[in-house]
Amino acid sequence: MTMVELLSLGSIVIVVSGCQSWQLDDIKSLPPSAALTEISEQGKVELRYYDNISGRKVPDLLESPKYPNNPDQIVELTSLEVNQNRGDNYGALTRGYIVPSVSGEYTLFVSGDDETQLWLSTDSSKENLSLIAVVTGYTSRQQYTKYSSQTSPIQALSRGKRYYFELRFKEATGGDHFSVAWQGPGISQHVIGSDHIYSLGILPSNDDWSNAEAFSLGYRVGFLDGTKAFVFNPEFPPKDTDQD
Repeated sequence: MTMVELLSLGSIVIVVSGCQSWQLDDIKSLPPSAALTEISEQGKVELRYYDNISGRKVPDLLESPKYPNNPDQIVELTSLEVNQNRGDNYGALTRGYIVPSVSGEYTLFVSGDDETQLWLSTDSSKENLSLIAVVTGYTSRQQYTKYSSQTSPIQALSRGKRYYFELRFKEATGGDHFSVAWQGPGISQHVIGSDHIYSLGILPSNDDWSNAEAFSLGYRVGFLDGTKAFVFNPEFPPKDTDQD
């Protein structure tokens, strides 16, 4: 059956389409489609601050009921560096995408005061995130050689591909700062700047999307991701396991 028929049976309406049918009351009980996140923008990422949290270790931040969805302040960064002495006893979370302009092998570095963790995904999804570099104590600003753990293993990155990252930071007392630098093919060590960072969100509209990408945006992002609170990932639409 190719056309939709509405069959009135007393006070119940049955909707029939193809090989599936639902009562109208069932349709009304379905959760609403999730609103798409904002468009991902080049040149900035979000920084969330969580105040009045004691301790100098990142787990002190992660154990707070504020983390990650109830920050005390949200600001924007145009590079992966904060040099100001903001205060004491707080934590921070920076997340977004890193996008290289040249394919090749990269090394990433992190500095910070106090404990600072750099997490990087193998693609644009949070599910493939792993810890690649960490300041276990504290460093001076842009000091990347105090601990061996500040230097990541070599990362094979592709030109134009988005890599999801998180920087998790905890400040106790005294000075406070953090930065993320990289070096790679033809690139000397420097802080990752606005040309290579993107905010969280969906890719800009593109009429050349493939059927798989369009399906991903229309169904998976609009419905499934909203119910499961998944991070947007245009690369992996769900498989059509029942071949309908």
